[in-house]
Amino acid sequence: MTTIEQIHAEFDTAVDKLVQISEERQKAAESTVIPKEEQDYEDGKFLESIGFSNTSLAKKANEFDQSLSRITSSKEQNIEISKKIDEVVRKYQSAFPFHKFILYSQVLKICEKYNLHLAPSVYYKGDIPKKNIEEMKNFPWNRLQKDDKHGNQKFSIFLDHRYPIFTQNKGYTGYTSLNSNYICAPLNEFNLEGTSIIGKEIFEEFRESTDAKIKNFKYRKPVKLPKDPIILVPVNSKPLLEPGFLVVTKWGPEAEDPSLVVPQNN
Repeated sequence: MTTIEQIHAEFDTAVDKLVQISEERQKAAESTVIPKEEQDYEDGKFLESIGFSNTSLAKKANEFDQSLSRITSSKEQNIEISKKIDEVVRKYQSAFPFHKFILYSQVLKICEKYNLHLAPSVYYKGDIPKKNIEEMKNFPWNRLQKDDKHGNQKFSIFLDHRYPIFTQNKGYTGYTSLNSNYICAPLNEFNLEGTSIIGKEIFEEFRESTDAKIKNFKYRKPVKLPKDPIILVPVNSKPLLEPGFLVVTKWGPEAEDPSLVVPQNN
């Protein structure tokens, strides 16, 4: 498998990894055994209630309460995480069956692994193959604005290009940009004039007033990689406390292969 094929596979299977996490969390919850109270538990609680908190029975009852709280909390957390992942994944699989969903944190991991950078598409200066322009035309952009099944959320979100995404209040600023698409590509495919870089993310030039936690960053010279841009549109995945993306189109040397064209959405 070529590097480009590996990168494409990482994006295509990101949602499968989320499903796997959900399943593992659900199994962990199902296998969690909630302990039962022992016969002397009530006596211990009674002694504690009237001031004998240092007796062995009172201490034993208190230890049981703490253990029960930890185990119950862990079980509930696993159930909740599994539920939230399933909710988000099902929503996008149903509404956008031809376009893979991926979380922001997953995108950054792929960028780190393959030395790609994530940036608003306005900074991309490379060419876009005809096939991928057609795929972008076929993307159901109007569907992004429709309410979800709850009737109170949109699929799409807008991210502020002036700051890296991780500083943006979990990705939901309400800032409306004329260009809401993002792209992953090698650093030499971007126009870096007027930009700053933190980690693998490119954004508008750093300002002194920017949040203190992003004041220290390093510019790293990129290694050469095959030209392999991935165009992403940010979407609402607020239950998971970070933004997500839909993969609109991706390309490399195989871009002209007609068998790789994304099916047109109905």
